[in-house]
Amino acid sequence: MNEMTVQPTVTLPALQVSLDGLGAGQALRLTNADCDRLFGVDDALLGRVRNFALGHGCIVVWDEEGLTFCRQPHATCCKPLG
Repeated sequence: MNEMTVQPTVTLPALQVSLDGLGAGQALRLTNADCDRLFGVDDALLGRVRNFALGHGCIVVWDEEGLTFCRQPHATCCKPLG
């Protein structure tokens, strides 16, 4: 995986541009401090981050030091399971 990190002063609009520029399999890393600054620290944080990631074709991977937005490949042919 090709992982990049953001500058500590990044804004939400700049983060959106960075995520939109990721190719399939690329990732962008945020520290916990950056995540708190950009998305807040209340109980709605997880939902905001999840919705933000989904809106940019990414999944979120959390760990002790922060989170990583991972760009997913576009599906060309999908069938529902079941």
